[in-house]
Amino acid sequence: MKTSLYTILCIVVRFGAILLMAGTVVAMPNLYFVGHTIGIGSDTAPLMTLLYLASLIVAFVLWLYPNVLVSLVSGRTAKEVFEISIGAHTIQYVAFSVLGVWLMLKGAIALVFEIFRWATLSTLPQVAGVGLLTSELPRFASAGAQIFFGVVLALGAKGLIVLLQCIRYGNGTWEES
Repeated sequence: MKTSLYTILCIVVRFGAILLMAGTVVAMPNLYFVGHTIGIGSDTAPLMTLLYLASLIVAFVLWLYPNVLVSLVSGRTAKEVFEISIGAHTIQYVAFSVLGVWLMLKGAIALVFEIFRWATLSTLPQVAGVGLLTSELPRFASAGAQIFFGVVLALGAKGLIVLLQCIRYGNGTWEES
């Protein structure tokens, strides 16, 4: 397969744009939730909405024009074409492994955040004896599950590829195409 560093970097930028867009869309309900539970002032809600819209616009522009960012970070030699002998299985293996590590890191960040949040809230006298830990268990479980599935995906990517190939084609062997 012939490719260039420029093409690979464009794919990475577009993947980052998809992650940014998906993260923004998933976080948008927080605007409604925070606005109605905490009672954010009328001047803060439009600012938060503008921030979410700006994030979506940046993701859209990165999707349409990844070459602008890639040209800034890569040199002239990035457009040189080279031959690589990587098959579809290896690309899938790398993609699943990277996704697993990303999930694991995202879960670890969420878990550390929840631990610090719990430790901070438990020191407040008005909420110290309210059963704070039981109300926080779903958040701890969610972060732990994300870490677990990230590790499983990162370490079991090769088996998952064989399973997908078995489901698609009926053979369960690791063959480079």
